[in-house]
Order: sequence, then structure tokens, then C-alpha cells
Amino acid sequence: MKMKRDENMIMFGIAGLIICYILYIYDRILLSALAFTATIVIGLIWGALYLRKKNLR
Repeated sequence: MKMKRDENMIMFGIAGLIICYILYIYDRILLSALAFTATIVIGLIWGALYLRKKNLR
């Protein structure tokens, strides 16, 4: 079963959320907040670039 690129991005997002949750458990609230924000920003950028490439084809 081949995974599509957008499915890979969703998996990366879920992995990022899990990492943030683990960091939050270890009381690194600031670090988890930064990682969470970075994950969302990267996900949005990747999503925008992916949709742009998809629309150009």
C-alpha cells in the first residue's frame, strides 16, 4: 500500500503532536508549546506548497 504525500504530512503532524504531548508530560511546557507551534506552522507551509503544486499541474 503506497501512502500519498498528504497522508505522510498527516502522519508527521500526528507524530509531532505525540512528541509535544510527551514533552508536556515531562514538564517542559515552554518547549512543548514551541514544538507544537512549529509543527503547526510547518504543516501549514507544507500543505500550502503541496496544494499549490497540485493546482499547477
